[in-house]
Amino acid sequence: YFKKFVMAFLACITADGGNPLFTRSKGNVPQLPFPTIGSLNGVHIFTENQEAELLSNVTGDTKVLWRTFHDSIKLILVTSQSNSYSDLHAHNLLNCIFNAMVLLLGLHELENPKNIERLKKDLKCCYGIVDMLLDDSELLGPLVNCVDVSAATSDSGNLQDCLDGFTGSVQSNYGCLFVGGNVVMATTSWWELTALEKCLLSTLVHSLAPVSSCETPVYLPVASNKVAYRLLIFQLMESIKVAVLCGPEPSLELALSHVVRFWSIVSDNLKTLSHSLPRNLPLTVNLESTILAFLILNSETHKCLSSFHSSSKTASQRSFLSPGYQGVMSIDEQKSTLLHFYKSISGNILPAVNTSPSTTINAVNSLYSALPHKPVETYNVHEGYKCYALVKDEHSLFVLFNDTCPTYAMGRLSHNLLEELVHTLPFNNKQ
Repeated sequence: YFKKFVMAFLACITADGGNPLFTRSKGNVPQLPFPTIGSLNGVHIFTENQEAELLSNVTGDTKVLWRTFHDSIKLILVTSQSNSYSDLHAHNLLNCIFNAMVLLLGLHELENPKNIERLKKDLKCCYGIVDMLLDDSELLGPLVNCVDVSAATSDSGNLQDCLDGFTGSVQSNYGCLFVGGNVVMATTSWWELTALEKCLLSTLVHSLAPVSSCETPVYLPVASNKVAYRLLIFQLMESIKVAVLCGPEPSLELALSHVVRFWSIVSDNLKTLSHSLPRNLPLTVNLESTILAFLILNSETHKCLSSFHSSSKTASQRSFLSPGYQGVMSIDEQKSTLLHFYKSISGNILPAVNTSPSTTINAVNSLYSALPHKPVETYNVHEGYKCYALVKDEHSLFVLFNDTCPTYAMGRLSHNLLEELVHTLPFNNKQ
């Protein structure tokens, strides 16, 4: 009754010679042999020689997409995703993957690769973040061109003061507090980074193994793609990390000495925050019992907030559910179902949040633009669940209901939820 996880295969090759750099996959996907990858590259080169641009191709239940960056790196994505999805989402994924490579290697290493074997070895550090981007059920921000945020804390003042003080103590202006990869709060300079940079930094921090402290050089794809910063990451509690962008100073050891000084005084706040997932909301926000999950986007601040809920009440009412419903949705099933609904609607019926200036990205988002009228609400009804989406001003809301919710009530409940979220959460603040 819910959408199965999408399988995908990614090949990264050089644009001029078609030399393989790496391959990654999601799901139970067989490794494509190099002759097959070479044939896919050959098709793309042929269209370029004919002064055309091949963006995607559909064969059976498989879609193939190509994207070349800076005339040096070519990404080929083979995916089993539904053909009802706008190509916008896959091309946006490819854009994120390339910029993740820029984040860890710098643009200069990718624009003119001189030693292919060395580049292959250097790209191994990208595998973790690339795998997380392919598995878009982890963080939703890269998929929707917004940064994942958390609204779980009601005592943000003390945490913000600690973050500002800690960031200043390590001679930095860029600091951010995360819970489960979601931004709880950040310094002004961190919020001033582009949506792409914030998404990639969140994904990188979330993809790294949980250790007490670590540092890694990073290049900001827009602000500083040729000069590296040092990204210092500290694990404060389970699922809670704080990260800062620094120059050559201070050392990791010296920065670590400031962690206890600033963060021990808010340990109770952090404990409460660590138990906020996956609901991701303060306890003051009460949701209608039929709502399983939702995703809200702000196209102006480029923030997104997602919330997922266990439904014990639904479990006790299982006999009242439709025959197609086999039990309560797990959190992973909720994410998969909500993402399937988002991908099938955004860019097709409702507008997608697009921050990329790329003409390629804009070209594949033409269906919504071609509609004679601009839809603002839509819904789907399935066995076991129902979905509703609406756009109002700068906000887009996607809601997953269980099937006990009357269809006629979904619109009213969605509008009420949007109003409560907009007026009670600091979701519209750019900082």
